[in-house]
Amino acid sequence: METRNVQRRDQKKSWYKKNIARLTVERRTYQHKRYERLRQAVLAFYGNKCSRCSFNDSRALQLDHIFGGGTKEHCLHGTDTTYNRALKFSHEYQLLCANCNWIKRVENKETKPRLESCDA
Repeated sequence: METRNVQRRDQKKSWYKKNIARLTVERRTYQHKRYERLRQAVLAFYGNKCSRCSFNDSRALQLDHIFGGGTKEHCLHGTDTTYNRALKFSHEYQLLCANCNWIKRVENKETKPRLESCDA
């Protein structure tokens, strides 16, 4: 019985090593599609347009934290959790185009000389 389990484990390892490239591509494809579905749901929830200037090209729309703290939240929880929170707590977020988002950051002095990162 023990040798059978060892053989089975070795077969699984061998199969995985042979198929790792295909599995990686499939996983990335699945994750990208899931991310895009979630992003589109968030954009639709917030009206598919910038809350300041009504710009509506989804490629430039960004989820903004009204009270700041977006970088910290993203580093702690990641994009998926942030998007899910945005669907539940709509009073904390807004949809801005890239230009309006940067203008808001400058107006609120949220910019720093160097970009913040998750490592800092």
